[in-house]
Amino acid sequence: MLNFVIPFPFLLEYSFFAPLLLRIALGLYILSIAIAGARKKGEAKNTDMILYGTLIVAGVSVTTGLFMQIGALVIALISLGALAIPHQRILPEIHRSIFPFLLAISLSLLLTGAGALAFDYPF
Repeated sequence: MLNFVIPFPFLLEYSFFAPLLLRIALGLYILSIAIAGARKKGEAKNTDMILYGTLIVAGVSVTTGLFMQIGALVIALISLGALAIPHQRILPEIHRSIFPFLLAISLSLLLTGAGALAFDYPF
């Protein structure tokens, strides 16, 4: 029988807080991008403002953990759409190489749940 060595076994006690860190990082990144994009009043169209407003709501929901799975699904769909359309920039503030990471983090949160300190705790 193989015994695998875990170098820091005490860190496994904090695995419930891993989605919290992912949630806060994703939510704050999306919020900063959406707020920066929404402040460009002269260049933005109505459809851009709807997209930025949707991202602000999704970022707040992911950061606070309230309706987190819906917010993660919205971020995942926007990231997937940005990857599927190669020649059009959906969000020019985000480089194209960031979208796979946003998609992976949002799908991970969608499937694993909100984690600790969330209002979206399943009953």
